[in-house]
Amino acid sequence: MLGGIHFFAGASTSIFLTNNYLLAPIIGIVSHHLLDRLPHLDLNIMQPPNDHLSTANMKVKLFVFGELVILTLFTLMLTIEYFNSSLVHLTIAILGGLGGIAPDVFTILFKEKLKKFKVFKAYFDFHKNFHFKLKEKKLKYCFLPILTEIIVLIASFALIDIAASFILTH
Repeated sequence: MLGGIHFFAGASTSIFLTNNYLLAPIIGIVSHHLLDRLPHLDLNIMQPPNDHLSTANMKVKLFVFGELVILTLFTLMLTIEYFNSSLVHLTIAILGGLGGIAPDVFTILFKEKLKKFKVFKAYFDFHKNFHFKLKEKKLKYCFLPILTEIIVLIASFALIDIAASFILTH
């Protein structure tokens, strides 16, 4: 999944599960890896198999960046709206969202430098191998990944809605 969906899912899951600032990024990281197991579109759909943003063309970079910015802003606006500008919930959303994108950011920024160390190589291998693999880059194989991402967006919205309803009525 692209960064914006990971941010939104990490933020909403964290808001739903905790008020703890230390747990929120951990929940975001866990949600990232669990969502990576589901069928989804990723950079590997939009470019050659090396799957690295630095080699992507400008349209792909703009799309990836735009999707991240739009869904991050949407997440923050939704959190402010639903939780009456609560700083606690906004902080949990930000920390959970950052945890949600952390595995990809870490991989993009540090993989080449750190893969020579066993512990980091093991993590990068886990992140790659625990990931959904699309059979072929054909349109007919993209329906389920797109549907999955739509469901994740709806579920993330629902988690924020449910958490806000519960918190504001208790």
